[in-house]
Amino acid sequence: MKIPYYRLIIACCLMCSLPLQAEVVIIVHASNHAEINPAYLKRIFLGKVVYFPGGKTATPLNAESGTELRTAFEQRILRKSDAQVRSYWAKRIFTGKGIPPKEISLTKMVQMVASDPRFIGYTTTKHNLGDSVRVVSQH
Repeated sequence: MKIPYYRLIIACCLMCSLPLQAEVVIIVHASNHAEINPAYLKRIFLGKVVYFPGGKTATPLNAESGTELRTAFEQRILRKSDAQVRSYWAKRIFTGKGIPPKEISLTKMVQMVASDPRFIGYTTTKHNLGDSVRVVSQH
């Protein structure tokens, strides 16, 4: 009996693409009216800039490592794999050039962004956002 390898390959490809199914919604405090393009967003989350466009302090928040949302964020926004992100931050820490964004749960993400105009984070459209945060972009 022949094993249909093409079906196995298709199944593997579909399973690997599951993290890409989650929609990533970038959020800031409702009072923050900064317009942030994807390139600048990447620079904020990689610690290369510490200010929003307009000059106010930007403090990025990261979802917990290993979550579907975090994987989708790293692939879509940072254009890096989890291993590449960990390697990047290991080098930045070793050279004294920065520390990675604080890792928090999805529910705390929205609460923290809503509580302080300095924070920028991300969530999914499945989460109830309310009026205290503003969506900057969706990916």
